[in-house]
Amino acid sequence: MKLALHVITGLGSGGAEAMLAKLVSASMHWKHAIVSLRDAGVYGRAMEEAGAFVHTLGISSIGAVPSAAFRLQRLLYQLRPSLVQGWLPHGNMMATLSQALSCRPIPLLWNIRQSLVNFRYESSRTSSIIRLNACLSRLPVAIIYNSVAGAEDHEAIGYDRRRRRVIPNGFDVRIFSPSAERRNSMRKKLGVADDELVIGLVARFHPMKNHAGFFKMAEQIIDRVPQVRFLLAGEGTELSNLALRALVPSERVAMRTLFLGERRDIPDVTRVLDIACNISVHGEGFPNAVGEAMACGVPCVVTSIGDTAQIVGDTGIVCSDVRPASIVRAIERLVADGPQKRAELGVRARARIKEHFSLDAIVGRFENLYDQIVSSHDVK
Repeated sequence: MKLALHVITGLGSGGAEAMLAKLVSASMHWKHAIVSLRDAGVYGRAMEEAGAFVHTLGISSIGAVPSAAFRLQRLLYQLRPSLVQGWLPHGNMMATLSQALSCRPIPLLWNIRQSLVNFRYESSRTSSIIRLNACLSRLPVAIIYNSVAGAEDHEAIGYDRRRRRVIPNGFDVRIFSPSAERRNSMRKKLGVADDELVIGLVARFHPMKNHAGFFKMAEQIIDRVPQVRFLLAGEGTELSNLALRALVPSERVAMRTLFLGERRDIPDVTRVLDIACNISVHGEGFPNAVGEAMACGVPCVVTSIGDTAQIVGDTGIVCSDVRPASIVRAIERLVADGPQKRAELGVRARARIKEHFSLDAIVGRFENLYDQIVSSHDVK
């Protein structure tokens, strides 16, 4: 069985990491080795249990990069993968460097999971790496994007258009599925009454995810929907996070909000929701949380960042812009629709995920691309 070696920045609770974990667990014809530039994060053990080799480089400063690159080069020699694939800007650069140091030619792929609305949202170091990678973008045989928007944004700053391949995120519709029993059980555990409407944002705490806009929306909706609750889940969404707490506009919003933090039971948490939000202001390519909510039959309110609007289609509401007033209007529309209409939207949302974004189909597209690249490389 052929081996793909993946180089990724880390294995924390991000969307790229989640998709790589799903690729590892669902692959039928390829084995996988994972090299994390940092540590094993939250996905390392699960990947090992799925049969992947996981190695960590423990890079904590830029001074550690040269030695880490040589260690990665030795891994390439020991494992002899059929191809190398970078993930995210730092992973793409390190994969390129290690492949250049390798004593034998190995097909190189990149994987880009974000759009680029504005560089001011990125750190100066990450911005520099993204721009430098544009100069190197002829080196990989393919650049996999998870969104058309992400491809267009990167190509606008010089990424090689000929390398473009778009493979969206995939979702296991057996794990993410509607279940009235599990929904009711989790709502009871969280202290949510049967007649309360729950509006949620499942995302790590980061400026791009727009928790500030979510709280501004909550402050207005709470006056108009008496039986409303708000839910936050994801890394950094504990109330003990002082930066998050500073965004909470009032005590009454705090009292009506569930601050769940990072969770391992995201399917059950998602089922609690009546309305799922993804109101990012930049950076999204293909947000996993949207597909997961749709697979669970939960209608979504989203901003049109990356390919989010195309994912939702007519099964939810796309805000006219990222301003809180636009988010409030979208939420009010779904609230006014009532439970029956929201349920109908949820049914259509799940059908859309099953038709276009099932995990088996998406993993098949990765493996087919890998097979084509390796076959072409062998011919040469």
